[in-house]
Amino acid sequence: MKLIFRAWHHSLPLRRSYRLSFAVLERFETFYVALEGEGKIGFGEITPLPGYGGETVEEAACALVEAGRELAAGKPMSEVSVQLSPKYPFTASGLACAFETWTEGETDAFLAPLPAGVPLAGLCAGDTPDEMTSEARRLIGDGFTVFKLKAGRSPKIEETLVRAAAKLLPPGGSMRLDANQAYSPDDALELCRRLEDMASIALLEQPFKREMWSECARLTSSTSFPIMLDESIWTKEDIVRAVECGAKHVKLKLCKHRGIAGTTALVEEARRHGIGIVYGNGVQTALGNHLEARIHLRRGLSTAIEANGFAKVQSHPFRSGITVSGGKLVDQGISITTEALATGRLVAEAFVGKAIY
Repeated sequence: MKLIFRAWHHSLPLRRSYRLSFAVLERFETFYVALEGEGKIGFGEITPLPGYGGETVEEAACALVEAGRELAAGKPMSEVSVQLSPKYPFTASGLACAFETWTEGETDAFLAPLPAGVPLAGLCAGDTPDEMTSEARRLIGDGFTVFKLKAGRSPKIEETLVRAAAKLLPPGGSMRLDANQAYSPDDALELCRRLEDMASIALLEQPFKREMWSECARLTSSTSFPIMLDESIWTKEDIVRAVECGAKHVKLKLCKHRGIAGTTALVEEARRHGIGIVYGNGVQTALGNHLEARIHLRRGLSTAIEANGFAKVQSHPFRSGITVSGGKLVDQGISITTEALATGRLVAEAFVGKAIY
């Protein structure tokens, strides 16, 4: 029986603007990949974030077209994913997930409800102390004990906002600050020193550009403030480098590692080196977040997951049973079909044979 590979593009408006240090997102430009045949179907998601890893929406679309050609010509899907991974990691991950979920065997089993809720980090956003206080109060009312704040402003302003939110933290609660590569070495050090007295702050995420390893090493040697690397972490070698430069945590995401197996391998690599792991993606829809939550439970990860992109989207082109309750991601499964995805723009389509293995 022939297998069919297809990919569709959906432009999905967000409930409200999502501010990062390098962009303000009003929608997710998402590609859904399906592999169907032999009575089974697998799915993967690709939501590029230019400025994070360099892969653009246009490049992802071109990479999917090329993947279709390669599959039609008989190249195994695993080889296609490996080939694309260095330059187009988001696309490679989506292809790998489609293949991995297809090979699981039982039709659609990977879409089933998860057996337990997963503690979730709540996004605490605001531009003034009053706004931060209001957001923190809302999060506490919803059961959150871990706040995530987008940093990147001047250290003095950032300190004011962080302290405003921290006043409402419940006992045992914590905060994560995500700079998204926004700081200079001097500003990062100033921010750390301003906040070093706050035990409730768990980490500062990715203060510098991804290639600024030496600057990260100097920062960790100059402050006790825990640093986490995200945009710098793509491979096992990057995890080793993070340990060597003094980082205390690494951020892993399904979207930037080659599928479920690739992500799992990096989880085990981080554990082998004794470095902390934070997992999950805030720029991804319910399909990707569902797969991430599944990995989080299966690998026994304990830190609050950041797989909250599903909650940012106004509506999905399929039924999502993922909700937030008591500060946890509660996943009643998702129901996704090729008919639902076909409401988007078809980007690639190819018939493939047994060479997919």
